[in-house]
Amino acid sequence: MKSTLALALLCFFAVPTPRPEGGGFSRALNDATKALEIGDLPRARHALTRALERDPNSIAAWELSERWAEKTADADERVYALHRQLALSRAQKRDKATLDALSARLLPLDPVADKLVLLRTNYVARLMKLAETYEKGKRPHSAIRAYKQALALDPDRAEIQTTIERLAASPDPSLAEDARPRDLLEGVSEEWIAEHDKKHLEWSDRAVLEKPNYRTQTDAGYEVLVRVAEAMEQMNAFYRVFFHYGAEGDKRNSSRIDVNIFKTRSEYTQDPKDWSGGHYIPGSAVETYIGDGGFEDMTRTLFHEAAHQFVGLATQADGWLNEGLASFFEGTRILANGTVIMNLPANHYLFELVQRMERGFMVDAGDGIDPNDATKVPDKAPTFRIVLEDRYVWAPPWYAPTWGVVFFLYNFQDPADGRFVYRKAFWDFVNASAGKMGDTAIANFEELVLANPEPATEGKTSSLRLAKTVDELNDIWKQYLFELRDLQTGSNKQAPPYLEWATLARKRGALDDAAEFFERAFQTSPADPLVLEAFAGFLSERKKDDRAAKLLTVALSVVENTAPVDQARVDALDRQLLKVDPASQRLDEVRSALVKDVSELLQLYLAGGMNLQAMDVAYHLGSELQEPAIFALYEQAVRAEGRSIAGWRLAYNEENLDGWNSAGLEANFKPAGERLDSSFDKFKSGVNDFKIVTLDKVTSGDFSLEAEIEAQYQRVNFAGLVFGRKSATDCHALILHPPAVGKNGFVDLATFYGGGSSDTLRRNPVQHPDSSTPDKSRSSVSYKLRIDVTGRLVDVWVDGEFFVTHEFPSLDVLRGSFGLITGHGEASFRNVRFLARPARDPSAAIERKLTLEEKLAGDEAINGSWLGKQPPFPIVQRWFSEPRRSWDEGLGAPQLFVMWSTEQNQQIAIDAYLRNLHEQHLGVGLRIVNLLAFWDEGEAEAYLSAHSFPDSVGLDTPTQEERNFGVTFERYDVMRFHLPRFILLDIDGSVAWEGDPGFTKDEAYEGQEALLDVPLRELIAKRRLTEFAAWRKG
Repeated sequence: MKSTLALALLCFFAVPTPRPEGGGFSRALNDATKALEIGDLPRARHALTRALERDPNSIAAWELSERWAEKTADADERVYALHRQLALSRAQKRDKATLDALSARLLPLDPVADKLVLLRTNYVARLMKLAETYEKGKRPHSAIRAYKQALALDPDRAEIQTTIERLAASPDPSLAEDARPRDLLEGVSEEWIAEHDKKHLEWSDRAVLEKPNYRTQTDAGYEVLVRVAEAMEQMNAFYRVFFHYGAEGDKRNSSRIDVNIFKTRSEYTQDPKDWSGGHYIPGSAVETYIGDGGFEDMTRTLFHEAAHQFVGLATQADGWLNEGLASFFEGTRILANGTVIMNLPANHYLFELVQRMERGFMVDAGDGIDPNDATKVPDKAPTFRIVLEDRYVWAPPWYAPTWGVVFFLYNFQDPADGRFVYRKAFWDFVNASAGKMGDTAIANFEELVLANPEPATEGKTSSLRLAKTVDELNDIWKQYLFELRDLQTGSNKQAPPYLEWATLARKRGALDDAAEFFERAFQTSPADPLVLEAFAGFLSERKKDDRAAKLLTVALSVVENTAPVDQARVDALDRQLLKVDPASQRLDEVRSALVKDVSELLQLYLAGGMNLQAMDVAYHLGSELQEPAIFALYEQAVRAEGRSIAGWRLAYNEENLDGWNSAGLEANFKPAGERLDSSFDKFKSGVNDFKIVTLDKVTSGDFSLEAEIEAQYQRVNFAGLVFGRKSATDCHALILHPPAVGKNGFVDLATFYGGGSSDTLRRNPVQHPDSSTPDKSRSSVSYKLRIDVTGRLVDVWVDGEFFVTHEFPSLDVLRGSFGLITGHGEASFRNVRFLARPARDPSAAIERKLTLEEKLAGDEAINGSWLGKQPPFPIVQRWFSEPRRSWDEGLGAPQLFVMWSTEQNQQIAIDAYLRNLHEQHLGVGLRIVNLLAFWDEGEAEAYLSAHSFPDSVGLDTPTQEERNFGVTFERYDVMRFHLPRFILLDIDGSVAWEGDPGFTKDEAYEGQEALLDVPLRELIAKRRLTEFAAWRKG
C-alpha cells in the first residue's frame, strides 16, 4: 500500500487556510445534507454548487460531493472530490488518522495515483533548485517562472507561493501580474475594526497612523486609514522619481506632512461657497473627504493635492501650471505590487475638454463664465493663449483645460518617428514660468517651447506642421485631444506604431523614450513575437537580461503554438534565450521531460474516464508550461465531460460587503440577506448619473462576472455589471434598462467617461417575461446578466442566452476593477458571482471555443443576431430607387441595411439622419439599403417624395400568412427588435454591428449622434478606409 504522504501529494489546487463557516454557506451545506439523506440528488447538487461558490476550500462540502458522486455512480466526480479532500486535509494539518481514512477510500478508485506521485518526486526538487539559483543571481522573472512550475506540481506548498509573492512584490511594473495585492486588513477581525471605529467617530477623536512620509488622520474608519496611508507612501516614492527630488542619488528630502481625510463634506468645510474637493496647506497637510464617489474618487483628489508639495519643492511653477501639473497625477494607477503607473489620461478631464472644444473656443477668459456660480463649466473651451495668460480666478472650469495643456506638452508626438516634440522644452518652461502672466507669459512660452521642438530623427521626413505662435497651436492641440479621446474610447482601433517608434528612438539615442514605446507595444500586443523579440533585445542591451529571458520565453511559446511551426524561428529564439540566460537550457530540459511525462499521465486519466482529474492536472501544468499538447488534452477532457472545472466564486457573501470597495457608498448599496439592494436618489427618466461599487479583487487575466438583477420599469433608470473601471466615472458596463410589459427594454454594452459622456457600443432588446407568459403570482422580475472577458473579446449573455460579442481595441482598456452599477432609482442584485483566471491562462479561450463553436458554426442568426455572419439580402417586391441584387455589389465598402415603416418614421424620424450620414461618408463608399414595410405600399411613393431616403430604397415582400410582418422583416426578427432596425456590414459583407439608432420618440434630428456612429467610426478606422480613399484619389 502506498504511504499516506505519497497520496497527499496528489491534488492540484492551491489551498489557503479555511474561513469560518457560517451564514449562507451553512445554509447551503445543511440543504445539501438533507437532500442527500432523502435521496433528492438534483437538489443536493444545486446546494453543493452554492456551498462551493461560497467556500471552495471546505472539506465538509467536498465530502458531501464525494457522497453525491457515490450515490450517482459517478466515479470521475468521486475521485476528484477525494483528491480535493486529501489536499485540503493536508493543508489544514488534519491528523494522520483522517489522512489514512481518505487514502483508503481513494486508492481503489485511482489507478494512476502512483505515476502522479512519481512525477512530483522526480521534478519538484529539480525545479526548486533551479529557482533558487535564479533568485541568488537576482533574476526574479526567471526565478518566478521556475517556482511557478514547481507550484503547479505541488500546489499545497505554501512556502513556494509565499516566495513567488515576495519576489513579485518588488517595485517593478513587469512583476505586478504575479503579485497578490497586499491585504491591509489581514489578521484584523471585524469585531476589532468595529470597536476601533466606535472610538474614532468624530474628528476630535480621529485615528492616526504615522509612516515615514505622511501622518494619516481620519474619522472615516480603520479601512480608510490603512488604505490611504499605504497608497500615499507608494505615491510619495513616485513623486520623488517624477520630479527628480529626493529619489535615489538625490540627498534632498521632503518633510513629513499630514493627510487629513474627513468622513463627510460638512466636516471638511462649512463654507457654502467653498467648491473645493480638497486642498494643500503648504508644508503642513493635504485635506479631503469621502464624497459621493467613494474611496477611489477621494484618492484621485488626494493624489492631486499631495502633488502640490513636490511641485513647490522641485519647480518654480505657480498659478495655472501648478494646478495643471497636480492634475496630471489624477490619471495615476497603482498596480497590485504597489508600483505606480503614471502618464495615463485623466479621462474625466479629457472628455469634458473635448466636448467643450466640439462647441468651439472661448473669445476671452470671461466668455461663458457665470459670475454667480464659480463651479459652472462654460460650453466652450479656452484657447491655448487664454490658459497661458492666466487672467482668470481659479475655479472648477479651469481644471480640465490646464490638465489638457500639461498632458499635451508632455506627450505630443510626431507620428513620423514618435518623438516627443515638446517634452524636453516643457520642463525648461516649467522652471522659468513663475509669476508670468499675459503677454509676458506668451512670449516666454513661444521662446522656450515653440522655438525649441525636438528635431526629427535623422533620415525621417516629418509631415508635421509645427506652430510658431501660441495661436497656431489651438488646432494642433484640439486634434491631439480628439485622437486621444478616440484611442480611449476604442473607436480608433488602429494601434500606434510603437515598435517602429521604439526603433527610431534607439537610433536617435533617446533610450528612455524607446523604453516607453517598447512598454506600450508590449501592453498593446503582449503575444506578438516581433514585439517580444525586439523588446528583449533592447532590455538585454540595457543589462536587463532577466526580463529579456522572460519575454523570449513567451515569444517561443507563441511561435511553438502557431501552426505550422516555424522551426527556423524557434531555433533563432532558442539561441537568443540561451545568450541572455545560460541556465535556460537546464530549465528547458526539465520542461521537455516534464511535458512528455505529464502527457502520458493525462492520456491514462482520459482513457480511464477520469476527465475531471485530467482537467485539473492539465490546467495547472499547462498554464505554467504553455505547452499546446497539454492544453489539447485539457480540451479533450472538457469535451468529454461537457463542462470545465473552472470555479465560480460568490462575490457578495449575502451578509455584508466584506471584500468590496464600499467606503462612502453605504447608503447606495445595502446588504439584505440574499439580496444586495441598491438605491440612488429617485428614478428620473433620462438621467444617466450612476453609482458603482467594485469588488476588491485584481485579476491580471481573463474573467467572468454574473448577477441576477431585479429591476422594474420606471423604478430604476438602469442597473448592471461594471468592468474595466479606472475611476468613479470611467468604466465599461453591461447595463439593463428594464422593460415594461409589452414593450422592449434594452441591454447595453456601454463605456462611461468623465464629464458625463458615454458611448453605447452594443444594444440588444430584452422583453418582460409577462409579455409572453403573464404570471400574476410573480412578485418580482429578475434578469441574469453575464460578461465573459477573453483577451480583447467581451461576450454578453442575458438569461442564459448568448447575445453579442464586442472586440475592444486593447487589453489595457479592459484592465481595472469590476463590480455593480446602478442608475437613479432602486434595484436589487442576487447571486453575484465572478471567475478570475491568471495571466496568459488559455483555458478561457478554449472554453469559449467549445461553448460558442456550435452557435457560430451555422449560417443562421444566433438569438436573432447576425453579428459576424453574412446576413440574407432582403427579398424586395419593388425598388423605388437604386435597385440592388446582393450585398456582393457593395463589397469593399461599408454597407448599412435599414428596416423602417412610415408610422415609425413619423414617431422616430431617421430620414434626415440617413441623408446626413450618407453625405458625410460618400468618401469611404458607404452604401445604404432602405427597406420599407410591405403594408406601407399604398402610400410609399407619396411619402418618399416628402421624406427622401438616400441610396437604395425597396419594399419588403409579404409572406403567404394572413397575418405577417414580411419575409425580410421576419427573417431579421423585427417583431422582437422593433423598428427602425439598423444592420451595419463590414467591407467583407459580414455584420459588424446591429441595433437601433437610439433616438427618442418625437425627437427631431438636429445633428445628434446615433448609436450607429461609434461602430461606424470604429469600422472606418480599423479598415483604414479614409487613408485608402485618399490613396485612390491621389
